[in-house]
Amino acid sequence: MNSWKFIGNKIMSLCAQKDLSLQELSSRTGLSPSTLRNIIGGRQIPRLNTVKRICDGLEIPLSEFFQTEEILPTPPENKKTSSNN
Repeated sequence: MNSWKFIGNKIMSLCAQKDLSLQELSSRTGLSPSTLRNIIGGRQIPRLNTVKRICDGLEIPLSEFFQTEEILPTPPENKKTSSNN
């Protein structure tokens, strides 16, 4: 997934968790509903200050917005193997 789709998916997910409509988020952020739809759809790349406004509207810190819940694989441990030569 490209990073712009990540932003849109994250906004939609957080709105759903907080039971916020796009119109409510628009009112909270001062961004137009069409701007939010373009960001969510990946048609507009938001600047960091715009993402910050969205986070403020969602009442979350900017750092939380960029946290991922994806579980990364644990790297294998370096184990010494004995050779039987």
